[in-house]
Amino acid sequence: MVHSPSITGVEVKDARGFVLAENPPTTKVDFAYQDELFYEGRNVAESVGSVTIYSNMEVVYARLETGWWMLGLTTIAQMVIIILFFMWVFGRLRSTEGSLRQSLRETRQYRIALDNVSAYIYMKDRKHRFFFANKAMLSLFDCTTQELLGKDFRAFFPAETVKKMHATDRRVFSGETTQEEVEVVSDTGERTVFLEVKTPLQDEADENTIGLCGISTDITTRKEMEEQLGEAKRLAESANQAKSMFLANMSHELRTPLNAILGFSQLMEQDEQLDEDQSETVQIINRSGHHLLQLINDILDMSKIEAGKTQLAIENISLEQMLVEVVDMMHLRAEQKGLQLLLDKPEDFPRFVKADGPKLRQILINLLGNAIKFTDTGGVALRLNAQLKEDGESIILSGEMQDTGRGIDKADLERIFVPFEQLDEASEQKGTGLGLAITRQFIELMDGHITANSWLNNGTTFYFDIIVKVADEEQVKPVTKAMQSQVIGIQEPSQEWRILIAEDQPDSQLLLQQLLEPIGFGVRIAGNGEEAVEQFQEWRPHFIWMDRRMPKMNGVEATRRIKQLPGGDQVIIAALTASVFEEEKDEVIAAGCDDFVRKPFRAAEIFDCMALHLGLQYLYDEPKESAPSDVISKEKFDALPQPLQDELRHVTTLLEIDATERVVEKIAYHDKALAAGLKRLLKHYDFAAIQQLYSAGDE
Repeated sequence: MVHSPSITGVEVKDARGFVLAENPPTTKVDFAYQDELFYEGRNVAESVGSVTIYSNMEVVYARLETGWWMLGLTTIAQMVIIILFFMWVFGRLRSTEGSLRQSLRETRQYRIALDNVSAYIYMKDRKHRFFFANKAMLSLFDCTTQELLGKDFRAFFPAETVKKMHATDRRVFSGETTQEEVEVVSDTGERTVFLEVKTPLQDEADENTIGLCGISTDITTRKEMEEQLGEAKRLAESANQAKSMFLANMSHELRTPLNAILGFSQLMEQDEQLDEDQSETVQIINRSGHHLLQLINDILDMSKIEAGKTQLAIENISLEQMLVEVVDMMHLRAEQKGLQLLLDKPEDFPRFVKADGPKLRQILINLLGNAIKFTDTGGVALRLNAQLKEDGESIILSGEMQDTGRGIDKADLERIFVPFEQLDEASEQKGTGLGLAITRQFIELMDGHITANSWLNNGTTFYFDIIVKVADEEQVKPVTKAMQSQVIGIQEPSQEWRILIAEDQPDSQLLLQQLLEPIGFGVRIAGNGEEAVEQFQEWRPHFIWMDRRMPKMNGVEATRRIKQLPGGDQVIIAALTASVFEEEKDEVIAAGCDDFVRKPFRAAEIFDCMALHLGLQYLYDEPKESAPSDVISKEKFDALPQPLQDELRHVTTLLEIDATERVVEKIAYHDKALAAGLKRLLKHYDFAAIQQLYSAGDE
């Protein structure tokens, strides 16, 4: 029992220690709750209630009709007051004995409930001393009620921890409810973390805060798991960052030399002095370079997907033009294998949409290429449909890719979407085995899905759908003539256009220089960012091709500095980068670049970018016509010896390229012009055009 010896006061409590009545001096006296009261080894708290008198005298107990009484013997005047008060209390106790018993039962029920809660529940007075604790709290400190009550946390926790707890207590005493994590480290170094909620306890009579109630939960295990997860997340992020750096480096290291290979092969194709064999060799280099680029892009795309770096770059595109280009490109492959290629779409199919054009194009190429690859006879059909959603802005594009190929076993259907999985025998495997895996990821990125049905030796059908947005024709970037014809000059040049090339790779410098100077542009070279800034100040170029990665100062910083210089806001800067990451485009645009072109680039991309920002118009070389129809006419074919006609018919029906070349060599002895025309068709694998020479006569 905690009492103050400085003043006399009287209070009446039930057997559980709750105050029923008190005289004013008692309100200033601290008290503590106890389950049982003991005095000299005797249980004195088994009665219904008790009256407690505090004074500077020794506390004694007296038995009255309704319970044990503790009397503090003081002066006679004080005793008179006490006796009068007892008389009032006695009358009140007799009238409230029934309610006291009911209160006792309810209190015991609350106590049972609190003792069965795993959380640590306690109450403290304004001096931070415990006057209530449930069984969990007692178990935590391994003590009894009598050992805990009247003490504070200083008996159990380090001083520094208690200091923080008391600071929180003071906030609660001012009326605030708090929730915070408390970490306690024992003398043995064991760490425990509690989540502690504290709320003020208020006197119902005057609403003053008389203490606080605390509820603590041991969250040590949870915190350890969170820390383990946090560490695992940091390691994963570090690994992803390392992978991203690797991808960025590999993208630069692989695509930069490919830019030179493809760029110079395109320039050589335009050389009129090349003979037919040299031209064919250059075209082989170009085709092989594009094939290698596709393999590299597949690997980089899958790595970006795994690193979580793949994002959609939404733009306005001509869906109609994309379909024409993709089908035309795949039509040649189908013809080489003697397959039919069918595109079926309704008349109201949307011509223009908002979507990620390169990814949508890759989806179609992968599906068509896969179908043609595994089909030996029959054909491939691409059926498309579109449905406008209720919002009036979104379109569901759905498609079926059906072939008459060898089919897939049901057990292997899901494997076809797994990266690097190939169902062919090892000797027949080609490519990276990433095409369908990338296709599924791209489709899911566009809020769509893809499935497949197949029957062995009876073909396969892929079903897919994606979500795109409606676009107007005016919003779509038109196809420029530079994409279709060779640029040979600038129309009516009003001045010499000064072009600065900021590039550290000599091959890339030379490629751009040889591309631009013959057209009439003035060109200078800067080997790094610092030189680019100096050249700008000295030469004042109209346009700068800025490589992103350069020594001493990179292109991003060089762009930022140039744009801050006088006149820097007038120069057009276009970034050149071999990176495949979309965020790097955002970075260079934020630095002040006006446009962005990726390596390897096509010559048309360079010319179109400059035309857009400088307002240029070009002169174009008219495309050369292929072999005249009279050179490879049916009449010339009919003039060949019959055995030679039959032999050509046989090898072209089988699509035997090498055998056809040998037959064409024989034809050259009889008609060199016809043989030259047939070689041009064969170079483009145009077996259909060759077959037309004799198919008309077979009808």
